[in-house]
Amino acid sequence: MTAAAEPIRILTGPMSVFGAKAVIAAHEKQLDFETVMVPFSLRDGYAPKPPEVLQGNPKGQIPVLLHDGLVLFDSTQIFEYLEDRWPRPSLWPSAPGARALARQAELLADEVLFPRVLALMGLRRSGADAKACGPAVMAIGEMQRDLDRRLAGRDWLAGPYGYADIATFCVLLMASALGADPGADPEAEMASLAAWRDRVAARPAVTRTVAP
Repeated sequence: MTAAAEPIRILTGPMSVFGAKAVIAAHEKQLDFETVMVPFSLRDGYAPKPPEVLQGNPKGQIPVLLHDGLVLFDSTQIFEYLEDRWPRPSLWPSAPGARALARQAELLADEVLFPRVLALMGLRRSGADAKACGPAVMAIGEMQRDLDRRLAGRDWLAGPYGYADIATFCVLLMASALGADPGADPEAEMASLAAWRDRVAARPAVTRTVAP
């Protein structure tokens, strides 16, 4: 008799951009999983951290996915596992070139856009005024304008809807919460980006994750 597989658990937190990525992807895959929220406060950050986070991730960061004896950290690695383990519905393009561009778009969200948002977050938390925050907001705006140009005439960032859209949306949602919102600039006119953001936000998997 074969033993039942261990239930899927995703350890995340209420302010985790990368945790939200993993949870949205699991919802898009229509998986039955448990979301474990790590407590968060502005003073202490994510604390206390469950043993699975401290033992499963050398960085001690969320998200962490637990499934059938596996302990996985890093949202991109979780993406890849979900895609390999549950290939339908697919969230990467099927063609190698398109898939490479989608992975590159996800990397840009994580490694280029997010550090700019993180810098703005630090300024906001320190009580910096609008002038001090200006360069960080402008740096985020440059990437928003680039995304707007890339989205002109298309619905999604890289072929069909997928991981690139999820990753980019989550980072931009945090940017918006910090005041780096293209909608706040009447001269920005980023209509393509705004329409794309509305399309992503309307997806049930996204609504279930970010609305709380």
